[in-house]
Amino acid sequence: FVSVSAGLANTCAVTRSGKAYCWGYHSQYGQIGDGTVYSVYEQPKQIDLISGFNNITQMRNSWGLKCAIDDIGNLGCWGDLRINPIYVHQTSTFGGAVVDVNIFGVFGTCALIDDGSIWCWGVSSTEIPEKVSQFGTNRVAVAFDDNGFFACAVEQTGHVSCWGNGESGTIGDGNWENRDEPTRTQSFGPSLRAIDVKISLRTACALVDTGQVYCWGSDHDGSLGDGGGNAARNTPSLISTPLWGNRNATS
Repeated sequence: FVSVSAGLANTCAVTRSGKAYCWGYHSQYGQIGDGTVYSVYEQPKQIDLISGFNNITQMRNSWGLKCAIDDIGNLGCWGDLRINPIYVHQTSTFGGAVVDVNIFGVFGTCALIDDGSIWCWGVSSTEIPEKVSQFGTNRVAVAFDDNGFFACAVEQTGHVSCWGNGESGTIGDGNWENRDEPTRTQSFGPSLRAIDVKISLRTACALVDTGQVYCWGSDHDGSLGDGGGNAARNTPSLISTPLWGNRNATS
């Protein structure tokens, strides 16, 4: 296997030859993808993808849904009451190849396209992919994360833009308000560029090119890592690194 993705009660992996194998429990959602429900597989079971889907390069696994990207950028998903692998979206759907996909629980799915755009579906009662509002002139996404409540993307410029629920300061723009389109967080500092972003339920963290990590949003149980005493932040805050010495984060 060359990659692995774990869900709530099952796991899938991709082989060097582009085949998908899954094991564990799958419920009424059919997330194993073999045409059955309510089964337990104690060993990896190969998933038969439908005709037209090429070698798999990566997979994403969530509670009731799985998605796979093939070597030409097509996207296939199954589960969520669809018990057989289904060919969901060809590259023509998005106007480009899918380079990454993220599934947030039972809320929906978003995909990053090779032109830097982000498309989402399964939220707001839509099953048809919809393009996220443009980040602005000559601004495209190179990485993103989402959880069904809010989302963040790293722009090619190294800035981070977030949108969605902002009541815990998760947009990072200095406010506590929701945003219905991508809104840039406040700056991390002079000449600092974000290279990745990850989010949890109410907290976002970005890795910058110096190896430092900045977080914003809820500080429940100290999740911001800045020693702030569980105080939420609506702007990026540098996490404390007293034990790291000269070591920097890489991912």
